[in-house]
Amino acid sequence: DNNFQYDRHIRYSRPRRRIRLSYVIIVVNIFMWLFTEYYSKRYNADGNLIFGAKFNPLIMNGEYWRLITPMFLHGGIVHLFFNSYSLYVIGPAVEDLFGSVKFAVIYFIAGIIGNVASFAFSTHMSVGASGAIFGLFGALVYLIRKDRRIFKTSFGTSIVVTIVYNLIYGFMNER
Repeated sequence: DNNFQYDRHIRYSRPRRRIRLSYVIIVVNIFMWLFTEYYSKRYNADGNLIFGAKFNPLIMNGEYWRLITPMFLHGGIVHLFFNSYSLYVIGPAVEDLFGSVKFAVIYFIAGIIGNVASFAFSTHMSVGASGAIFGLFGALVYLIRKDRRIFKTSFGTSIVVTIVYNLIYGFMNER
């Protein structure tokens, strides 16, 4: 039975899987944490400070890149875990709702603004992606305010628990 005709001009392929930028950022953060931990132990130095922590005296000396790099550094395994978990929970939702390019813009602008605020209001050295993650939360709050059904159908209480934890952790563990 020859009912199926193959048209050689049509390409048959599986749908392409899209790599989520939020997962790429998690992998980069884990890699950077492993690298800075190794460097710190190997050379008996603060790897985070050397590789880009927010440190006001160095920023005032012209190292403005330190307003970006802290987003990829973390102060410890617990810090890394909770930022990664938050990004894992929130990132794909924001990426699906806004698209990968807008996700990246939100993430990086919020992270930079968070580091500028930290520079302005704190003299402590700091690292972490909390500012960027709170920017993602803000984007979700914006959408939820426009359409409350998004909260019920997509997030529920898990997002509330994640936000509350991040607020508590952020205020209690400034590094």
